[in-house]
Amino acid sequence: MSPGWPYIRGVPEITLETIGGRLAAAAAAAGAEVEPPQVSEEMAEELLLLAAAVAHRGARRQAPLSTYLAGQAVTQAQSHLAPDALLAMVREVREQIESTPSVHPGPGDGT
Repeated sequence: MSPGWPYIRGVPEITLETIGGRLAAAAAAAGAEVEPPQVSEEMAEELLLLAAAVAHRGARRQAPLSTYLAGQAVTQAQSHLAPDALLAMVREVREQIESTPSVHPGPGDGT
């Protein structure tokens, strides 16, 4: 993982833990009690790679939503699969996306 984990690049006071805490607080203010969401370093890296793969295929706006959808799938599958299998699930989707041709070829791609 990048240096400074779990800090968000350029904003050291905002960590994934503080975002999780803020989400739990917002849920509580709306009347729902939830645990602050957490993500392992390995899963965070895989989700970031997924977002990058989506963005590099020309779907930049969908990149953040792809990680949300992956998180939803992981949440639903976590009672059935081990953590390594969950990582493999996200990795498999990322690799499928990476093997898809880009919508917007860059200079020198020969297309």
